[in-house]
Amino acid sequence: MAIPKSAIDVGTAIAIYNVLNRDGRWRMVINQREFGSFSTEQHAVRIAIEMAHEAGRFKLLGSVVVLHETAEKSRVVWTYGHDPFPPTRFG
Repeated sequence: MAIPKSAIDVGTAIAIYNVLNRDGRWRMVINQREFGSFSTEQHAVRIAIEMAHEAGRFKLLGSVVVLHETAEKSRVVWTYGHDPFPPTRFG
């Protein structure tokens, strides 16, 4: 998983909002702590983007949302300051 260079700002911590499926439910994992339990991938990603946006907006952290589609496949789906908010995907 590569974090876009636009997400990295010298002196700024990066928060990675991971969205993954565990036991048939979509979950958000931040700093090894699970938050939420969602029935759909889309809902989990939307909430993760909202949280990442708030953290970035208040300059708390640089933020990215990573979708783990499978154990072997993940991708960055949203980056604060790079992607639009509200997102045009994950309605």
